Amino acid sequence: MARTVRVMPPAGPVKARRAPSAPLGRVAARIGRAPLRLPNLGDLNAALAPDVRRNFRATLVHWILAGVFVGSVGSYMTVVVRRIGGDEFTVALAVAVQFIGGILAIAGPYLLRGFRPERAVAAVWTVGRLVLVAALFIDEAGPFLVMLLAWSIIAMMGVPLYVGVTQAAFPARLRGRIIGAGQAAMAVVVLLVSPVAGRLMDAVGYGPVFAGGAVAGALGALALFRIRARRRPPIDRPPPWRMFRQTLANRRFRSYTASSTVALFGDLLIQPTIAIVLVDTFDASFTLIGVLALIQSITWAAGYLFWGTVSDRRSGPFVVWMSTMLKLVVAALFIVAIQLDNVWLLVPAYAAIGLNFAAGDVGWQTALASLARPEDVDAFASSFWLILGVLGIAGPLVGAAVLVAGGPVAAFACALGLAAIGSVLMARVARGFVPAEELEREAAANTEDPRLAH
Repeated sequence: MARTVRVMPPAGPVKARRAPSAPLGRVAARIGRAPLRLPNLGDLNAALAPDVRRNFRATLVHWILAGVFVGSVGSYMTVVVRRIGGDEFTVALAVAVQFIGGILAIAGPYLLRGFRPERAVAAVWTVGRLVLVAALFIDEAGPFLVMLLAWSIIAMMGVPLYVGVTQAAFPARLRGRIIGAGQAAMAVVVLLVSPVAGRLMDAVGYGPVFAGGAVAGALGALALFRIRARRRPPIDRPPPWRMFRQTLANRRFRSYTASSTVALFGDLLIQPTIAIVLVDTFDASFTLIGVLALIQSITWAAGYLFWGTVSDRRSGPFVVWMSTMLKLVVAALFIVAIQLDNVWLLVPAYAAIGLNFAAGDVGWQTALASLARPEDVDAFASSFWLILGVLGIAGPLVGAAVLVAGGPVAAFACALGLAAIGSVLMARVARGFVPAEELEREAAANTEDPRLAH
């Protein structure tokens, strides 16, 4: 799954920033405070310093409305392509085009270097999500793919910057829990919205549902303009490809990325297969798919809270390692369901998918934020997404080829093998992992120069 561009009032007195907030501002504030009534989120909110609490509430508003976007759109993209006439490779392309933006995301920090990262993210995600309003006017697979491509290219420009925003806006000791709590709120909304969206699509078609979700997601992205992250020193960014080469020279980054992307490739390989199995093997209606999405969302929401805590107590790479184990479970359960021809055996598979999504999402954000120094975090994140973008294009196409040549069981067997290899590799990275800031403190403590100890 599952980011955006700039604009925002200049820093100044608190009253000056709050003055223009009218009805929309009050509504946004209420939305942001509502989840804080939940015990876990309320306790976390109370433990935060005032400036961090403001940032936390802004991200809560964003992720809650992003949940409407994901529940209405994200759960149904590939299935819609199949329903409107796409063949196996067209379904694969529907997955792949979403990662073309990942390749181009490496240009994001360079092109948007004149703007504060939180403003850049907010603006890009707003514009990118609004592109999907075009679904109202599309009923063929080709134009649908063009729409997805435009959304991906625009929105992905902000994804690498968002890691830097979380690093600058939230303290390291609570970062995993804050990220997990915000995205758990999103997952809860997805849980509620997905089944309703499925029923609505059966009744009125996908166009109005996609458009409504896109508008809600854009409104959520606007809330990110309220974030006040600490300023980082100016960075003279090299052109994207030179930055990528410099990043690959970092041994820790190379080790993490090589290990984590093996299992991710297996995940991407089976994306078109999952949609085709639902439609062709089990003849699943949108309503049934909505039920499976509901189950996935339950474990997704719980997973964000759980993995956020695990990340703070252990490490981001440890959580990524756990996600590789869950990928093993998902592939194995799909194979069993197909062999026994029982769609309800996908219930535990979708439960594992939810946990896997949460672990992967929390894991990569906290892993890269702890691997990188503040001046390196944008380069690490954009380089990671460049690699993931290449895999995201190749994986679904390879998966479609395996599906055509050997059938769905062969595709899931490939994913199973890749997850097993990735799990072994990632275990080595997670074992004894030390964050970059701790390494710097240790180096400062071991030096004779007292200036380096501060």
